[in-house]
Amino acid sequence: MPDTSPAAFSAASPVSRRFDAIVVGAGIVGLCAAALLGRHHKSVALVAPALAAFKPSDAQRFDPRVYAISGKSQRFLADIKAWDALPVQRVTAVTGMDIWGDDTRNDALTLRARDSGMEAVTWIAEQQSLLDALEMVAKFTPGLIRVMDRVSKLECLSQDSAGSGRAWRLQTASGDVLEAPVVVAADGANSAVRAAALLDFAVEDYNALGVVGTFRQELAHDGVARQWFLGSSVLALLPLPDQCVSMVWSMDAHQHAQWQRDDAAAMARRVMQAADGRVADVTGQLQPCGELAAYPLRHGVAPLWFADGVVLLGDAAHLVHPLAGQGLNIGVEDVADFAAVIEAGFSDAALRAWQRQRKAGAQPIHWLTHGLNGLFRVELPGAQWLRNTGMQMVNQVPALKRWLVGQAMR
Repeated sequence: MPDTSPAAFSAASPVSRRFDAIVVGAGIVGLCAAALLGRHHKSVALVAPALAAFKPSDAQRFDPRVYAISGKSQRFLADIKAWDALPVQRVTAVTGMDIWGDDTRNDALTLRARDSGMEAVTWIAEQQSLLDALEMVAKFTPGLIRVMDRVSKLECLSQDSAGSGRAWRLQTASGDVLEAPVVVAADGANSAVRAAALLDFAVEDYNALGVVGTFRQELAHDGVARQWFLGSSVLALLPLPDQCVSMVWSMDAHQHAQWQRDDAAAMARRVMQAADGRVADVTGQLQPCGELAAYPLRHGVAPLWFADGVVLLGDAAHLVHPLAGQGLNIGVEDVADFAAVIEAGFSDAALRAWQRQRKAGAQPIHWLTHGLNGLFRVELPGAQWLRNTGMQMVNQVPALKRWLVGQAMR
């Protein structure tokens, strides 16, 4: 059994240790992967520098980054004991979804959980709440060591230091040297591990940003998530506790440049005026609950998700448009399905089967969101009528609406 005592990883005395696996990246997906490996009795090093944690305050009540948690993700988080560690007062059940096209004369496409016999379509949880719960799980996972440092070097060895076979050697900025036959790249869209393993893939920049902010609305949201396709942008309001909502407004870089000097109060006015003022009809007055933030939007799916002992998970393997709120879920599902690979001893056959399974889950969502984003930007004659009529037709078919709710839950 390798020496994995926490004291082994001090910056003052660099050490060398062998593990069954190294996970690089301690975001939500990386923490999930490390916990899963530990539950399968693997010795694991989780490598990533400590990040500043979000702390709620009167000025910023909620983490600016929130996620919609699907049924499968929720079940996985419950299985590794992270779901029960979430503060219930900061998790919101989404009871339904209202979606408007870019013709404000039409009614919304309405989806309700109760129509499918469910209590919730999804759940909204803050990023920091998820991270805190998963860090707690990691703390009590046997064989899991948290290395609070960044990677400075990663190389593939034909044999490990014990001469027992191929391995990866990772060196941290503090000089610690870690070895393992398996390295999990959960270090995000700009994955350094992916690049070192020669698994990089083309990523297309939308030349757009997701602008996020939190507001308290005057009218009750009743747990309903709302989304407006506005031609060149997509506006979503996701329910939070105490009648607050998290705004995710995906917009062109040019539009963002025009508005980037806006403060939260000015953005609240823009939100209420959106869709010819129809947004204000369902929200009433919006009051800011914090500052604005923005992040770039990109898309792409890796052609290869593993090679030579390196496995890509989460944003390191795929990037999707946020309009469906499924980016994190695909990553958590990558981890959930990875259990079969661990049980099979990381065999190439198991990895190939896992890759096929995960591509089948990720690529349809990737192309659906990419296609919808493009569809509502088309300005050809009749295009607006076609897309909005399609939404109205879906609204008239209860069976199809139940299927869409099921897809959201999956």
